[in-house]
Amino acid sequence: IFSTRLSVFGKAFFYFAMQPSGVWRIVSGVAVQETPGLGLTLVATQDVNAGEVVFSEAPLVEVPLQWDHETAVKYADVPLEAAMQVMELEGLLSSNEAREAVLQLSCPTFSEEESPAIVTRCQEAARWLCERVGAVKSHYPAEDVMVKMALTFEANAYYFKGTHQALFLHSSHVRHCCAPNTVFTSAEERLRFVALRHIACGEVISANRLRQTHLWSTPRRTAILWQSRRETC
Repeated sequence: IFSTRLSVFGKAFFYFAMQPSGVWRIVSGVAVQETPGLGLTLVATQDVNAGEVVFSEAPLVEVPLQWDHETAVKYADVPLEAAMQVMELEGLLSSNEAREAVLQLSCPTFSEEESPAIVTRCQEAARWLCERVGAVKSHYPAEDVMVKMALTFEANAYYFKGTHQALFLHSSHVRHCCAPNTVFTSAEERLRFVALRHIACGEVISANRLRQTHLWSTPRRTAILWQSRRETC
């Protein structure tokens, strides 16, 4: 693993990159930048025409949404409602690089009053891992840190390949927008963002992060977006 210094709009950023077997990469044409009122966002570093690929990225961690028999047996004693979060945490804890990566991503503040299901699932997953394997795997972080990691995954994950939920390093900084400038698809084991219109250099990259929004009313879409990602649109 190596670090690279990149200067964007007079501001310096450090990225990490790994070999093809890893997950972190320098992404051509985009960079993370602090945007007033929005925090860290992904911005275009060159003009992009409609229909062009803005960037693509391999997942940091991906978790299947449907289990096969082997997976079901492996997680048979995990509380059912927290099984997905256990798998997410195991993926994030599989290497020091993945763990450090997720802790650098934005983790919104979820309250038990407004998002009780999400908070409870993440707490139960962290507690189960601490009780069952924490003593064996001494490199595992404290329970509260694992809760934060699980919440970060929940807030930033993408629906991937039609079969998985996945977390991405750079794509996590793409802003949700109901009238976005890109649309994302899965192609060749990567998440790919395609421009819906001309995107100027310096413009914040946005995408519709919610699924099936055409079936939802505006109030429902707004509520789900806030409960699941702590974002507004």
